Amino acid sequence: MSRSFLVRILSVCLLAASLAVTVKTDAGAQSSAQGFTPVGWVLEASGRVHELGGAPNLGDAAASASPAVDLVATRDGKGYWVVRADGTVSAHGSAGHFGDLSGFALARPAIALAPTPTGKGYVILGQDGGVFAFGDAGFFGSVPGVSPLAAARTTAVEIQVASAGYRIIHDDGGVFAFGNASFIGSVPGVLRGRSLDRPIVAAVDDGNGAYAMVGGDGGVFAFGMSFHGSIAGVAGTDIVGAAGDRAGGYALLDTDGTVSWFSGGTVVQFSVPVQSRAIAIAIIGTKPVDAGNTTTTRQLPTTTLPKPTTTAPKPTTTTTRPTTTQAPASGSVVIWNQTMNSGPDVYWEPNWNDVGNFRSPNLIAGDAVLEVEILSKPTSREVILQVCAWRWLNGHSFSGGFEETCTSQNLQTMRFTDETGKVTINLGSPDGWWVKGGGKFPWDKGPDVMRILIKDAATKSLLMDSRCGSACYTGPGNAADHTPIQIRSKLTFNN
Repeated sequence: MSRSFLVRILSVCLLAASLAVTVKTDAGAQSSAQGFTPVGWVLEASGRVHELGGAPNLGDAAASASPAVDLVATRDGKGYWVVRADGTVSAHGSAGHFGDLSGFALARPAIALAPTPTGKGYVILGQDGGVFAFGDAGFFGSVPGVSPLAAARTTAVEIQVASAGYRIIHDDGGVFAFGNASFIGSVPGVLRGRSLDRPIVAAVDDGNGAYAMVGGDGGVFAFGMSFHGSIAGVAGTDIVGAAGDRAGGYALLDTDGTVSWFSGGTVVQFSVPVQSRAIAIAIIGTKPVDAGNTTTTRQLPTTTLPKPTTTAPKPTTTTTRPTTTQAPASGSVVIWNQTMNSGPDVYWEPNWNDVGNFRSPNLIAGDAVLEVEILSKPTSREVILQVCAWRWLNGHSFSGGFEETCTSQNLQTMRFTDETGKVTINLGSPDGWWVKGGGKFPWDKGPDVMRILIKDAATKSLLMDSRCGSACYTGPGNAADHTPIQIRSKLTFNN
């Protein structure tokens, strides 16, 4: 993988195959693969934890405006950690609390946690690939230190700890190995120009240096690990988490609580009765189930894998530290807080804090506030900034139609000609923003995409030369003449 790490939305190339599937839809996870069931937990974005296969009830994460993003089991299987987007950590059962990011305003939200081999420390991963070490965890480098472009344009999804290092995986399938963590291959290295149908959303490892990545469509890329199958190509699939079963198999978690467990050539599917949306799964082992358990079978497509490459980017040891800017007011949620460039073919599209159901808690009842600073602007042509959100009707892409909501493009405080100091703009309640076709935007389901649109003030066209069709810049000249524009922005809901 090149250190330039050019951003591409890559996708699994499906080859025809099939796999026997054992299915049972009981909520109690009492389905079986060859007479066994996984034992562990499923986490909801609300912080609620569901037990699987008789795992002990160790409690939910405390209520918070910040959504839960990851649950990781202890190595002894008697506890777990829950980390939220604001970097706070709750420890349950045998898990110890070694510190967290309480009191810090992060540049990008936290996304994952991984414990050290001793269980006496852990690292917290930010969406930009930043790493924060606690307890006996060591710091060996971060993605912003080796590839600022990857940190700005892709999203970290998983961190896997080795004895003296760690491996960070991003949503394009890129892999950054630090310290003594192994590098076996990456998705860009095996697809070589082909694209993913859905970004990588999760990854699992076997504890011995092998790992596998999972796409949002259920496609699986195994590097060193045994490939047991996938559910890529199954309609309606929306994978958000994955976990190894400590016996060579793995489980995939759908946002609606559906778990697909791959083990020994068989797939078991069962449903967890989530109330908001599922977000993470941890498995601590398997156990036999009653012989009288009834199941049915069906066929699901699987994905075969191209041969991985074996070259890795060379990491550095530049430290990423939390910022100390003012935290949002109580009850408010930072949707994004970062610096990005908008260019002739690049939207200002942050990696934002997806809280799922924005109505529960009701983040759209209060005002949305945008803090914005124009850091660099090549010309003085006047631009308008708009905050917009979209939800895909087919759940996968704009091609299936979409619902759209935007702030007004006539807010005078959102018009700029040159670089500015920080400007704070009250955008009003998001529930009152303009909606395409009228009606109400489905904030209860949440958007799939959020952006700042940079428009030419004179023509109201997007300051882009491509990727926007008839909405692109209409002159004079080209959008490339007036870009890139670098913007620092922070959007907070429920002020």
